[in-house]
Amino acid sequence: MSLDKPENFIEYIYGRVKTRPYYVLIPISIVLLFYRLQYPAMWGDEFYTLKVIRFTIPELVETLRGDYHPPLYFILTKWWCSLFGFTDIGMRSLSSLFGLLGIVVSLIIYRRYYTELSYWFISFLIVIHPTLVLYFRMGRYYSMLYLLSSISYLFLFEILKTGRKTGWFTYALYAFFSIMLLYTSNMGWFVLFSQVLWMLFIDKPGKKKPVIVTFAVIGVAYLPWLGTLLKQIGMSRGALPYDFASNSLLDILSKALYPLYSFTISETIYPWTYYLVIPLVIILLWRFGRLLYSSEKRKWLFTFFITIIIPVFMLLVVSELLLQRLSFIFFPARLIFFVLFVPPLIAGLLDNLPAYFKRFSLIFIVFIFLYASYNYFFSYKMINPGFNLPMREAAEDFREETDGQQLIITNIYQPFYYFGEDNTYYDFHWMLRDFSGKDFPASMWFLMKSTGQIDFKAQTDVFIDSLVNSGAYAKTFENGYSRFDDKTLEWFQKALGKKLYPYRLSLINIKNRL
Repeated sequence: MSLDKPENFIEYIYGRVKTRPYYVLIPISIVLLFYRLQYPAMWGDEFYTLKVIRFTIPELVETLRGDYHPPLYFILTKWWCSLFGFTDIGMRSLSSLFGLLGIVVSLIIYRRYYTELSYWFISFLIVIHPTLVLYFRMGRYYSMLYLLSSISYLFLFEILKTGRKTGWFTYALYAFFSIMLLYTSNMGWFVLFSQVLWMLFIDKPGKKKPVIVTFAVIGVAYLPWLGTLLKQIGMSRGALPYDFASNSLLDILSKALYPLYSFTISETIYPWTYYLVIPLVIILLWRFGRLLYSSEKRKWLFTFFITIIIPVFMLLVVSELLLQRLSFIFFPARLIFFVLFVPPLIAGLLDNLPAYFKRFSLIFIVFIFLYASYNYFFSYKMINPGFNLPMREAAEDFREETDGQQLIITNIYQPFYYFGEDNTYYDFHWMLRDFSGKDFPASMWFLMKSTGQIDFKAQTDVFIDSLVNSGAYAKTFENGYSRFDDKTLEWFQKALGKKLYPYRLSLINIKNRL
């Protein structure tokens, strides 16, 4: 190739990008996963991660035995943060790295099984997928769950593709990464169950004995943690339910539909953005209905049910019958492994459409994903404010208004990361227990998240109003953060038939008048 003529060089670059699109896709993924990692304020589970990884390894493992997590992610995060800092960026950077590697594995899988045009489309969708951007940047195990499940599928597909020619080394790699998956998340069992169904109903392995031996090895390797898993399940049954009453119709429907909505439209686009949501839902449902009457798409339907519907159903059963405490809002994070199959299934839905309508649908879906990612990075409302409470803004106001150590009554988990370790932090009920009516401190700060298992916000509002109305205290500071916009608030109030408090986070100070 000669570089004398610029057009030759441009043609060369175009040809390389066309045949190797990862030259463009991977840099895009790097930007999306590492850009402004400190932007969202950390949420409760991230604070939990930051707390646990400061323990010694034995303390860490013992703590997790009393929770519902396997230990592998936390151990790796502890080692990583010991090098890069026990901070939001230090912790989240490992999650972003796992997410990036997961995207790379996804591209490898897609490249092996899809034509050039389909490969470009589905690869671009997985790179810009707004739900992956949302969860891969959190200091949690979600990106590692996606990465290991994708690697597990990569070697499974290699076993199925090579058939009787598959060497034991491939089985060993599949077993190794599947074991890591199980020690990263209990959802790994759902992945393995879906893979067994895949081998039974879609592609059968060439040799059964190596498969049986491989799964036996995986089971034996998990035995040291099996007792802990059973104990964790038993402990979770006694926990308080979230949001809706367990086993209610609304609870069940929310849990079943929310991850499907999240992974095909995005959590950062609310349903009341009807001018975007309704057209996309109509397109997908219409095409899905057509597939039900098409014998040509039998494998597509099997893939849809085995990789998506079965995991949703299993988590729904576990949530309702065993845990009895898992809110629908947690479903997408725990089922994130099946996003690997969402872009190919969307592409399959749009096959055999008239060219003009197919082109419109492809462009519209890409636009939806780009718009959802834009909301994540640049919208103040941050369309899912429960994940991004603006703690930094509240902490800045707090520092401007205070001088010295303060008493903070809060339902926020570990707020000292932003508000400082010198202050005294109290749960509302502990504060009532430790102080009598006449001995309340001269100054009390209330940092309140308006959602939770117990209506902390309503109880503290009554308490604050009683002190202020009695004349003993004066309210000297009050502000709300992450306010719903008026349209959203109005929609919520009409849908629920009641007035809502318009803030997700409040900071209030009252001082004794004496």
